Amino acid sequence: MAACLCGRLIHEIQQLIKEFKKTAPITFEILYSSSADHSLKAAVIYFTQELLHKQLTFTAYGLFPLDYTFFQSIFATSLTYSIIILQSSVPSRPNLTRFTNETN
Repeated sequence: MAACLCGRLIHEIQQLIKEFKKTAPITFEILYSSSADHSLKAAVIYFTQELLHKQLTFTAYGLFPLDYTFFQSIFATSLTYSIIILQSSVPSRPNLTRFTNETN
């Protein structure tokens, strides 16, 4: 259940980042198709340039980024520990290597 929620959260974050990257070109299109005064155009150009050069990332308190690599590492670690627990909890088989071939 928690893995599904974490996966959904990361998917939504990635979709938000894609939409963020579309904002600057759309702003340029609106700017050049309108007839705004010079100061407004300068402010919008400055804002759009910031959007183009800013890297949008979501982190957990600045410790690690919330992206697909984080989800992959959580899944791999959980799977590894699950396999280790399963291997250590399987009862050992009796030692059958000591056969004797006695003939009378």
